[in-house]
Amino acid sequence: MRTLEEYSVYRSGKWREKCERFADAYALTTRQREVLYLLAKGYSTNYIKEVLVVSEYTVKAHIYNIYKKTDVHTRQELIEMIENYHLQNKHEGE
Repeated sequence: MRTLEEYSVYRSGKWREKCERFADAYALTTRQREVLYLLAKGYSTNYIKEVLVVSEYTVKAHIYNIYKKTDVHTRQELIEMIENYHLQNKHEGE
């Protein structure tokens, strides 16, 4: 398992930027953004609770609220939506 210092290394980069743009569009809270990024990286609920030092219930509540705001039902749908959102915005800006 990664330490909090190691986790901070993963807070940058292109995928993080994609997730941030997506989170902006759906008005996600700061904590929802953290959970979104970890979900999009493929981490489990258990891993997320350990990294963010919260309960499993709290992680599941954040996931539920992210799904509700973005109108998805699975992690795969969420990841695909992030990827497609980024592609749409890239083409619109050209």
